[in-house]
Amino acid sequence: LWDVPKVLSIKPVSNIYSDEGLSQIRTELIHISNGQEVSAKQQLVTAKVIDHESLRPVGSPLLFTCIGLLATGEFDRDLYHYCVIILICYMISIGIFCILLRMPAALTLFCIFYFTSCYDPYLSDIFVVNINQIQLLIVASILYVFSKNMHVICGLLLGFALMLKPNTLDVYVLMCAGYIIRYNYKQLLRMNIGLITGIAASFIVSSIYFDNYYIWMHFLKSITTTLRFKLLLFEDGNYGLVSLVHYLTGYDLVLLVKAALLSPVGYMIYLSRKRKDIIPVCDDNNGMPASSSGIRQGGAGLAENVNYAFLLVGAGCLVMLLSSELVWLHYYVLQIPVMLYLLKAISRNRLRLYAKIAAVCIVAGGNSFFMKYLGSHVISSVLLNICTLLMLIALFKIMMDTLNRKACFA
Repeated sequence: LWDVPKVLSIKPVSNIYSDEGLSQIRTELIHISNGQEVSAKQQLVTAKVIDHESLRPVGSPLLFTCIGLLATGEFDRDLYHYCVIILICYMISIGIFCILLRMPAALTLFCIFYFTSCYDPYLSDIFVVNINQIQLLIVASILYVFSKNMHVICGLLLGFALMLKPNTLDVYVLMCAGYIIRYNYKQLLRMNIGLITGIAASFIVSSIYFDNYYIWMHFLKSITTTLRFKLLLFEDGNYGLVSLVHYLTGYDLVLLVKAALLSPVGYMIYLSRKRKDIIPVCDDNNGMPASSSGIRQGGAGLAENVNYAFLLVGAGCLVMLLSSELVWLHYYVLQIPVMLYLLKAISRNRLRLYAKIAAVCIVAGGNSFFMKYLGSHVISSVLLNICTLLMLIALFKIMMDTLNRKACFA
């Protein structure tokens, strides 16, 4: 993430995703690492990247733009600042989820401590210095503004999220389905206006940074090749269910798995369309539900709105984890919204069967570092995907009880 903007600050590269651009970046990095003012840590990291030929850029132009605009050019200082920033983003994200679920302050602090000390996907993200904690903050913000009926802002955040890292597309698809099935076309229009605005702003800023708007065409062209290549990297740490199936059988079942996972979520939304009090319709500028619609007002309406937001956004994150071609361990920080929602279910439902399943998911998924000692990446991948699938099933069960007025957790 740091190397490409560093090279671009010294020498323009027309297409960083091409073999020619990669060669230019590698040559310039070797030249930079041989400088007298380069720290030993930077030389070590650069040498490792070049020796393993893992330099090929896979991030979006917006991602490199953000890094380039915030970086000072000094590796050690930028690394320290970035680690502090992503830790703050991570803690704020967990805080937002806990606030929406109305968890006590003590439980919120415990969750922050637990997920920053015992949750291996977070530790992995710190180790590789990736952006998944920032992505988690964006997801938390989307969930928050969606639950508050701020549709335009929700669209803005979605547009930025998609341009930063396109794997949040499943969240957008489920949110659109939620609007359409419930006939909330005005809200859908507002969200998409915000989405287009966010995408346009991201495109313009990144095109100015690269001084080349064709960079987005090069990026989109590289995605297919990148994902197809990464699908084969199961033994190198790809935990994705699709990658696991491909490794065991040789079949590519991306579309089939995605359809199989999105269908029950769509069915859940369909079942809830007659219960419009679960998501208040916002027709004024203050975010308050319209009284003429027969929608419940006050705390209960807000609570059910939060339940619905967790269904769409949380399920979207789980579907992405289960159906993407590439899922590194640090991607699983996006389990946290559903984990906390299930934790709330446990505290309110006297440990029913699905709550017990939720507890197993939280313990097994949250302490996944024990998988390192199993001696088999296949077993680790199977267990991690089973935990993710069980979370999705438990989420469905909880939402069904919520629809039937048996439970309301927020």
